[in-house]
Amino acid sequence: MIRMNGLVILLVALLGQQVLAADSICPNHAPLQEGADDFRMQEDEFTQEHALKSVNFLQTDFSERIWGSDAVRDFSAWSGHYISYANSLKFIEGALLKQQVLLESALLRELSLVAPDSEEVIQSRENLKRTRELFCEFLSKSEYVD
Repeated sequence: MIRMNGLVILLVALLGQQVLAADSICPNHAPLQEGADDFRMQEDEFTQEHALKSVNFLQTDFSERIWGSDAVRDFSAWSGHYISYANSLKFIEGALLKQQVLLESALLRELSLVAPDSEEVIQSRENLKRTRELFCEFLSKSEYVD
């Protein structure tokens, strides 16, 4: 079983999220009133690529702002510091939550092929349901900081 889990994780990593995430995980956002600004983050924005760009931003640009030669002494003077920091953290968290759903989904598919009526499949369905609920709850509350 451990070997199969490792293979599933490797498969997901190799195929990337585009192949496995063709369908939406969460229900679509409800429409906004006409003319309202839409700051909601979208499910398809939570990708590994976007998360890695956010990590890079935090490690380089943002770190330079804090510890660089011209370090910012007062972050309250420019809201852009907080905005970019907060949005980067959301992209990282969302991508991790989404990736967990995709992993659970791939694992359930593999387990269902081997032993469709097993206790492992029942547990895997529960894990998928739980991780999907966590991601969808996160998505429903995620808006760009502006």
